[in-house]
Amino acid sequence: VCKMELREQVLSSDVDEAIRLLKAATYAAAIDPETGMIDWEQLIVGVGAGKRKRGKEIESLLQEIVAERKASGEVLTVDGVKAVVNERLGDKKEQLVTDFEFNSALRSAEQQGVLRRQGKMIEAI
Repeated sequence: VCKMELREQVLSSDVDEAIRLLKAATYAAAIDPETGMIDWEQLIVGVGAGKRKRGKEIESLLQEIVAERKASGEVLTVDGVKAVVNERLGDKKEQLVTDFEFNSALRSAEQQGVLRRQGKMIEAI
């Protein structure tokens, strides 16, 4: 406030306002919608705890489905696996998987050597 008003002296009210603005900005940037608390890791890592947890759940669900389909010898397609993931999430009354979440889980599974993607087909390894 002092700088905006081009004053040379800083008043205690200026300091109070600066602290209030800092708290408000931190709260707005790092609030976890599930807990309502500030998630400091979101500021540090860039991803909140809730999103990290959901990503891990989707990855494990994807790997579970791929393993089941591999055992049965079933041909896997990206759309088919995504449909099964959404079906299982729906059974748990959870939000359906977004394209970003699903593609992230696929990339992670590829990097771990669980599957190989070739176009729209998925090959379990």
